This record gives sequence, structure tokens and C-alpha cells, in this order.
Amino acid sequence: MSGRRAAVVVLAALIALTIPAAAGRGPRDVRAERIIEALLVWRLVDELNLNEQQIARIFPRIKALKELRIELGRRKITLLRELRDLMQQQPRNEAEIQARITELDQLRGQIANSAPSLR
Repeated sequence: MSGRRAAVVVLAALIALTIPAAAGRGPRDVRAERIIEALLVWRLVDELNLNEQQIARIFPRIKALKELRIELGRRKITLLRELRDLMQQQPRNEAEIQARITELDQLRGQIANSAPSLR
């Protein structure tokens, strides 16, 4: 797969991964998410002219990445809520606040490092 094609695959995967994250902010319409995701996948396969072997190799990895990023996103939301609650408490537990900030920074690093590997 050429560098350009790989870049398109990565871009499409990242776009597909943002759909569930954006939907998680409000009431989720799972059916709408699946339809949009299916359209993105169809467009990607069509645009790249992927054969069956390429599809079988790429999409399980994209799905695993999507699930990882959703889980990391959920954990991030939980950490942010916990941090907000800790900040509102009086007296403040600075050690606990710092621990949550450190955990949040580590989680952000995990999210940044979870870019798809298609090799």
C-alpha cells in the first residue's frame, strides 16, 4: 500500500473513531452511528480500491483501535469528573488532586500513542 493510501486509511479511521466520541456527549443513537460508520467504511474501501485480503487485514485493527479509544475516552471523562469533584471539596486534598492530574496526563499520552499501526 502506498504512503498516500496508508495516510488516507489512517485519516478515515481517525474520522470514524471520532463519531462515537462525539455521540457520547449527548443521547446516543446507535443505529445512526452504525450507518455513518458503514458509509465511511464503504467509501474508504471504494476510494482505495481495497481487495478482500486488504480489507480483512486493516479493518479488525481499526475496530480494535476504535474500542481502545472509546474506553480511554470514557476513562478520561471519569477522571475529569473526579478531578472537578476534588477541586470543589474543602479542604482540598492536594495529593489526591495531583494524583488525578498525573493519571489524566498518562491517559492523554496513551490516547496520543494509540495511532493505528497498519503494518
